[in-house]
Amino acid sequence: MDGWLRPPNGLVKVNYGGAFDEKMKKSAIGVVFRDHTGAILDGFAMQSPFVSSLYSKALAMREAYLRLSVLQSFKAIVELESSLQNLNGLGLA
Repeated sequence: MDGWLRPPNGLVKVNYGGAFDEKMKKSAIGVVFRDHTGAILDGFAMQSPFVSSLYSKALAMREAYLRLSVLQSFKAIVELESSLQNLNGLGLA
């Protein structure tokens, strides 16, 4: 978790991101919920129907907020992933 900043105690940090592979014409999104210790509480990754990184990031943001609304017990900080490494590591980007 290099560069990842922990949320304050009692808050959850939601990181989301989207990526598009121009060559393969495929995109994916990912969302992860972590507590102040860095433990993963929830998360998911999926392929995106969009053919642009911008639209994939927008879909990831929407999905992050939808999941957050379902998990209403969390007070959260929501942040766009600044690196695509997490999506690449999942084999989706």
